[in-house]
Amino acid sequence: NALQYIEQAAQLDNASEYLSVKAKLLVTLGQCDRAVADYDMLLQSSIITPENPDVLKAQNCHYAISEANNAYLNQDYERAASLYHEALQYVEHGTDLVWPKAVSLFHIGDYYGVISETGKLLKLQNNNIDCYRLRGSAYFRLGDHDQAILHFREGLKLDPEHKESKDLHKLVKSLEKKKKKGQDAYDKGDYRAAIDHWLAALEIDPSHDAFNRPLRLELAKAYSRQGEHNIAISMVQNHIAEEETVEGLWILGELQQAAEHYQEAVQTFDRALEIAPDDMNRQARQK
Repeated sequence: NALQYIEQAAQLDNASEYLSVKAKLLVTLGQCDRAVADYDMLLQSSIITPENPDVLKAQNCHYAISEANNAYLNQDYERAASLYHEALQYVEHGTDLVWPKAVSLFHIGDYYGVISETGKLLKLQNNNIDCYRLRGSAYFRLGDHDQAILHFREGLKLDPEHKESKDLHKLVKSLEKKKKKGQDAYDKGDYRAAIDHWLAALEIDPSHDAFNRPLRLELAKAYSRQGEHNIAISMVQNHIAEEETVEGLWILGELQQAAEHYQEAVQTFDRALEIAPDDMNRQARQK
């Protein structure tokens, strides 16, 4: 390859020009520590100056990668993700940096970033089971269970006994199964059965907010249909206390109507109207 030929040329006498070309190539490959070492040799020979832009680029890249790796090992994932991002600005072929960046992004909850970075890796390494597992986990945390299952299955095609992928695939299927059973019971008017199924689903992974928050709204509606209005209203009030949304306010107002708390319902719909996008204002006024 190009690096091999340049390394051979750089070993010749008076090969400083080749050494400089080699250092530039090493930076594009993400081997900035080796590039700095080569530039140090050129600096000692006074062939280049410390202010040379290529020297500064290599030094900055080396610093970013070194600090990123230290932060990663110390589980300081926010700093690691930022530094890997900085390092990749200097590097053209930095697949070795993309993976720890993706892992760091997952740990800080930037799941869209994980999907973007792992997508880059899978274009180059379509047999990377860990990449499928991490990308599937990111989709899972975003609540996109269909895409999560798809990625876990792709990983299991590579290794049917991969424990993490098997466990995650089983987890998502279990959640979706209980959710569907609850919806089927609700549609048939069996609200008590719907409540039981959805409560069981919520217990599987209490940290899975992208799945649990919308499901709690459905659960509250089931409680209301069951005549347990106070439980239903309390659930949605807690939902809104965590994060106020138009959807949450909407459902709270409907539950208050069902409980014949009309003044509270008017106040709730007024609040929904205040924060609703313009295209929802007409419907909000009707409520």
